[in-house]
Amino acid sequence: RLCLGVDGIVNYASVMEASRYLSLIHVERVMAAIPVGSFDAIEQASHEVNELHYLYVPDEFISVDHYFSENPVLDREVIADRINNVVARWL
Repeated sequence: RLCLGVDGIVNYASVMEASRYLSLIHVERVMAAIPVGSFDAIEQASHEVNELHYLYVPDEFISVDHYFSENPVLDREVIADRINNVVARWL
C-alpha cells in the first residue's frame, strides 16, 4: 500500500504517471491525497488510484500556488539528495 501526496493538480498527468509506475513495481493499493485541484483533474485522477481524498475543487481553478498562503520552493539539490537517500536505502 502506498499514499501518494501532492500539493495540488492542474491535470492528472502526475497522478497517472505515478500510478503507472507503481503498478510496475506491484504496489497493491494506491491512495492519493490532493488538497486542491481542478474538477477535471480530480475526476480523472479518481480512475487512476484505488482511493482518492481531496479537500477543495474550486469552481474556477487558477493555479496550485494560488490556494496556499505559504508555498516555499525547495532547492533542486536538496530534493535530489533526499531522493537519492531513499533510493540508496532500497538497495
